[in-house]
Amino acid sequence: MCKRKTPISKNKIGLLETRERKTNIFIFGLKTTREAISSQFICEKFKQLLDMDVTVSDFNDLYPLGKSATSPIKVELLAHQTKHTVLQNCPKLKETSISITQDLNPKQ
Repeated sequence: MCKRKTPISKNKIGLLETRERKTNIFIFGLKTTREAISSQFICEKFKQLLDMDVTVSDFNDLYPLGKSATSPIKVELLAHQTKHTVLQNCPKLKETSISITQDLNPKQ
């Protein structure tokens, strides 16, 4: 049984997608192996590249979005404030091949 989507359900789905992505970021251009990717590895890279102290407990989950050494890494943070601080420090990456973006839904 398939129900038609109403404008109300589309709005609810959009809000849920936005809420789900609220604390996520993507890291592009970080060369590493799939096996090396861990919360501790990302903490060290944030300290090295962004001069930012984060702890393993600031992460909900993280995983590469491909199999190559330069595949983007999706990082799910626990707090929106941590994401905001990371994005504020992104100009420090200007002279590198690494970039960080927020996770936006297709309509954003």
